[in-house]
Amino acid sequence: MDAIRVTVIVIVLILVVAGVIVAFIGIKRSKEGKTEEPNYRAFYILGITFIPLGIVWIAVSLLTDISFVIGIPFLGLGVTYMLLGLANRDKWRK
Repeated sequence: MDAIRVTVIVIVLILVVAGVIVAFIGIKRSKEGKTEEPNYRAFYILGITFIPLGIVWIAVSLLTDISFVIGIPFLGLGVTYMLLGLANRDKWRK
């Protein structure tokens, strides 16, 4: 197998193991009653950070040979996080 296939397989295996661990911890915490609400203000701040990052990456890619496809997920995450934070603005922690 070539190096790209091995790399993809390793990344997928790492993601699967991480997902199983996160699911196990989530189930354990919910049984103990330790669930807490996420900090929606942090989502908003992440959104405000990722949107300009995506825009800058796309702008730089238009001037250089870098692929602009990398900037699209940053822009999408930024919009999603910002909307999630704004939709739950009444639940922000100070």
